[in-house]
Amino acid sequence: MQLNKTERLLLFFVVFLNLIPSNNAQALRRSDTNSKANINWSHIYFEAFKQLNESFINKSLRDLDNRFPKIMIADDKLEINYSPTTYDKDNKNNATKVKQNLSSPRESIKSKNNSDNIVDENQDILELPKDNNFYNQSEIEIRSDSQSEIGNILYANGNVLVIYKDNFFNADKIVYDKEKRIINAKGNIVFVLKNDIFQADVINYDFINETGSLQKVKGLINTDNEIINLDFLKTDSLPEEILNKLDRKKILYTPSKIRNWVFTTDELVIIKNKWFAKEANFTNDLFESKHINFKIKALKIVVEENLIRLKSGLSYLVLEDKFSLPFWLSEQKISTKEESDLNLEESINRWGIGYDRLDRDGYFINRKSDKINLFGDYQLQLKTIFLAQRLMQGYSKSFVQKGYSITSDKITTNTSFKDYFGFESNINGQIGGWNHRIEKKLNTLDFENLPQALRVKVEFSKKIDFLEDQWNNKFYWVYRDRVWNGSQGESEIYEGYGWKLEKNKSWNVKQITKNSYLGFGFGRFTAEELNSKNLSTSYKGSIFYKLGQKFPIHIDESSSKFIDQSYLYLPEPIKKGIYLDTEISALSNFYRNGIHQEYVRFGAGPEFVMGDFKKSAFDYTRLRLFPFYKITSGKSVFKFDQISDKFALDINLDQHLIGPILVKTYGRLNLNNSSKDYGKFTESKVSLNWKRRSYEFGIFYQPNQKSGGIQFSLFGFK
Repeated sequence: MQLNKTERLLLFFVVFLNLIPSNNAQALRRSDTNSKANINWSHIYFEAFKQLNESFINKSLRDLDNRFPKIMIADDKLEINYSPTTYDKDNKNNATKVKQNLSSPRESIKSKNNSDNIVDENQDILELPKDNNFYNQSEIEIRSDSQSEIGNILYANGNVLVIYKDNFFNADKIVYDKEKRIINAKGNIVFVLKNDIFQADVINYDFINETGSLQKVKGLINTDNEIINLDFLKTDSLPEEILNKLDRKKILYTPSKIRNWVFTTDELVIIKNKWFAKEANFTNDLFESKHINFKIKALKIVVEENLIRLKSGLSYLVLEDKFSLPFWLSEQKISTKEESDLNLEESINRWGIGYDRLDRDGYFINRKSDKINLFGDYQLQLKTIFLAQRLMQGYSKSFVQKGYSITSDKITTNTSFKDYFGFESNINGQIGGWNHRIEKKLNTLDFENLPQALRVKVEFSKKIDFLEDQWNNKFYWVYRDRVWNGSQGESEIYEGYGWKLEKNKSWNVKQITKNSYLGFGFGRFTAEELNSKNLSTSYKGSIFYKLGQKFPIHIDESSSKFIDQSYLYLPEPIKKGIYLDTEISALSNFYRNGIHQEYVRFGAGPEFVMGDFKKSAFDYTRLRLFPFYKITSGKSVFKFDQISDKFALDINLDQHLIGPILVKTYGRLNLNNSSKDYGKFTESKVSLNWKRRSYEFGIFYQPNQKSGGIQFSLFGFK
């Protein structure tokens, strides 16, 4: 029979609707195996075709029957066994026979293999679920190389794929109790939960009570919320690139943040939306070395809508599989909808040791609190400070005599219990796109010394588009701000407020690295005068520009930015070679009564980078020599911003010693022979670092500022 255009179109829809597997199916056809399914059929929309003649429908159904001749329908749960076209007729007796009639409008359909497969038109029509979204299915779908069933127990073996809602996993074999809705999976299990990938040896789960357990779990937790979207209508297994994420051969350093964590535990117990582990391990080293491990005790994971919360008891930072440092893990929140952080580094840096001779009389110990939610996006974090050296020596040299100017010389005073403690607080938040930050420092609890013990900074900033570029627009207020100004030394801003508009930009032109800064500012300050201890008040306007460039002279750069397990001490390959660093900058400041100062600075010098930092000793050296000269005019009202170090040499020397030990040094040598500090280092810093691929621990000291401390940093990879 010749079909017209309309009939051909309707025939296409009939065939199309009959070929689409139901979203609630428990199994789909595989090209080389038998499998079973639970399905729901719709009205199939035959009423839309009532105008077709009987012969057309009969022909369409016969064509469909010829295309899929091996259809077996069984039991009261409407299981369907799709047989391949190469079905062996000799084995047809092993197939499950029909035990229930199905209905279809207009006529009955009979399988060529079984005359008992009858569709009774008097039966009720089965409806297709209204929500036809594949990933929102409420039923469990199971695909495998082979399946069998005894009673209500389904056995699936070989390349098993289980899909439930938007989650799925692979396994070697599963046993599923269809009545109790309990599943047991074993062997090479890989499962995906939105953007996170896990492995396990065993999974047991009760879908009715929402309880279960996972044995020998290993996972990759991604905090960038890179949702993994897979089309399982086109594939029956997890792609190779997903399976390889848990067994990486090469990784790439991500300097801005830690995006991926490896998670392991012996057992993970699930009760509703809560997951529990007696002990779990986290590491940012995707090669899973023994360099660093966060051993989390009594881990509790609460899964909420678009959010995952992590809580724990006393935990340990384990370095080199030998040294354990106890810490309390603050509650962590990971968004499953947007980019977020798993910030274990902040928990480690909760405790600190520092040195500050000017404000705190030497060594001190501090501890950060958990962040406290105030309102909206605003959070408060407190830091308690114990002034250990002040306690041991029994006196202080951090305060001026009462009634004297804040810029007067400091004297020796007796201390009491209230002087042995201090506090710092930070309030951060955002309203209307404006970032707000308030920092306070208090170096004694003796409130009689409050005016000279308190330091405050307040900032309101917002990113704006201006002159086809992005700028940082900032307003600020400070009370008692310390400033180090090279050969001018330490100076004090008693009070200041103002506005600043600035932008930073970095880019590459071929192999030349460039960076620039442009800033405008205006404010009012009360600060130490240039040539006396008195305080002076003046407005200040400023314009500053800087352009820095790094030219490669001879480079031996790695062809790849990725690293493998041979990189024990570095998160990324070293860019070896000889470079020429250049800089040009200009500054103009103006004050009250027409007072002003300006400079133009020129600088250029070589940088030598040698070694790979892979061998056991002396395999890395970095030396940078950067002389610069300033052409100056005028003077400032204040000491804190007076142009200093007109002619100087910046020296950077980093040297690998042995194993992971690295020494870093920096100094600015004054070469101005008319300066009282000629031949002296006006700025300097030295640090001793224990450097690994995944973390760095260091102790540093700044002799000029008489301050120092401990630094700990983690490195991220993908």
